Amino acid sequence: MKLTKVSVLVVAFGIGLASFSGVSVANTVDPDAPFDLPDDFRRGLMGVFFNDQETGQKTSQLTDNIKLTNNQINPTCTSIQDPTCTSDQLGFRAIIPFCKVTADINCIEEVGAIKEDGKRVVGEFKQYFPLKAQNEFVGDPEYKLPSGTSGSVVTIPGVTHKGGEEYFVTFQVSGGLNKPSRNTFVSGFSARIVPIKIGPNMIGTSSTCLPDLCDTGFAYHEPVKAWAEIGGGSPICISTSIRTGECAVKQNFPENIRFYSKVRLNVTANGWLHGRFADPEVTVAVKDGITNISVEALPIRVPVIYKSYLWPDVPEVIKSAYSPTTGFFKLGNTNGSSRIANNQLVTNPADRNFVSTPLPSGKTGIDELKVWLPLVDDKATSMASMWSYRTLTSEETEGSNECFASKTELTGLVTTNATQYSAGPPSFDKNEGTLTYKVAAPHNVPTGEVFKGRYNLSMRSDVARCVYGFSKAPIRAELSVVSADGIPQIATTIVSEKNGWVYLTAANFEFSAPVIKAKLTQEKVVEPTPVATATPTPVVKPAAKKITIICVKGKTVKKVSAVKPVCPSGFKKK
Repeated sequence: MKLTKVSVLVVAFGIGLASFSGVSVANTVDPDAPFDLPDDFRRGLMGVFFNDQETGQKTSQLTDNIKLTNNQINPTCTSIQDPTCTSDQLGFRAIIPFCKVTADINCIEEVGAIKEDGKRVVGEFKQYFPLKAQNEFVGDPEYKLPSGTSGSVVTIPGVTHKGGEEYFVTFQVSGGLNKPSRNTFVSGFSARIVPIKIGPNMIGTSSTCLPDLCDTGFAYHEPVKAWAEIGGGSPICISTSIRTGECAVKQNFPENIRFYSKVRLNVTANGWLHGRFADPEVTVAVKDGITNISVEALPIRVPVIYKSYLWPDVPEVIKSAYSPTTGFFKLGNTNGSSRIANNQLVTNPADRNFVSTPLPSGKTGIDELKVWLPLVDDKATSMASMWSYRTLTSEETEGSNECFASKTELTGLVTTNATQYSAGPPSFDKNEGTLTYKVAAPHNVPTGEVFKGRYNLSMRSDVARCVYGFSKAPIRAELSVVSADGIPQIATTIVSEKNGWVYLTAANFEFSAPVIKAKLTQEKVVEPTPVATATPTPVVKPAAKKITIICVKGKTVKKVSAVKPVCPSGFKKK
């Protein structure tokens, strides 16, 4: 996986709790509530934030690729026919709308929940949030371009969380198109369901976009006099509406209830997926150019870890693991966060305010977590409640088994509740014949109880057969969990194959950094040996005995020898 160092400025207003030198905030937060980085602007701050919650508000936008190079021009388009968008190449990011009628495509068909008694409750669409996306655009079926809206607020009656019965639902499709050839490609998609409660905007209002009073997206910013995209949302405010001064405050899911979403697309959904839920059931049906995707799963809780120090108090094990001039993890990193503008340019750690924010996938994130676990007493700060899935990036899938790659179909899905996990699909070990996946998380939850791991590997049966070179005969599988010290763990494992998919589940294993191995086998089909039939011995009949007779005609005499001798014409037997 290629890793690029990127420093990101993040500013929050009035969210979280203060951090104190050498003291984790884990003892001062509600472990059952959404958690965000504390407001701590002190110079010399160094910390880490392991978090896979959605931290940026997703927005819809259709952009003219040429105009994107000039920040003095609005690069967004209201449709393909927008006369101000003259480029042949357009990029798009579409949060698709809810379907209004059964004929609609590129839309969310249904969202709902399944209670413990098996009762299915269908959600009711309430509104978009914000009511109108900053860069909303109209799609075009001929170009297979989805429309881009805001996320949907859905009420699921009787499925109540701490904030009520409302849920924020999105399905985002990203890609690009060439107008002359009408060729549209999809680079990725993602879906999520989030329990919410609409409340006052906790992010604060912004004066940088006045008089437009822009929500998240592209807008003209007066202070810098340029068109730029502003962010929004946080692990607490999953989406904001500056126009109405409201925030969709994230809640945790109710326990033991499965959730599902169904979408209809006319664009190709392909590749490998990663999910943040458990025990998924995936159905993909393609007919007449329309792809129907249905995903049903149980939400999971994922450990979040935050820890910070002031520079004089930073342990030596941390100082030696990070670059003193940049603040990045020496073995590789992708993100950093600071509360102070342009702080990424500060090279003196005593003057810098910097928090490392590793990507959740990849070997370096796992290695970085291992460094910090002893310093947080191997305990999570909070437990984020999640239901989401996404396509893996090209960087994540780089070097993966070629059987996992497809430009026309979904090939598989891996889900885990671990804080950090392997990038890409499971790697295939030819020597052991196993599909290997690495995960890492703290050993305990905030209350001190042991955190139990969950892992699901779901893949199309033909993909599994491709990896192993199997025939169409039934597949057997064994799933094992091995601790970092090489000791096998006792875990609950379930293996099944149905509807053209292989499902493998491992549960109730412990962390900190186990390796999960799946070994697929197939009984060799032995053709039955033909039963030999005895060949009858031919009966040899004894040769018939010849008889000799004497035949005469006048003075002429002839002897005739045969089994049944007969005198020639004119001769008489003597």
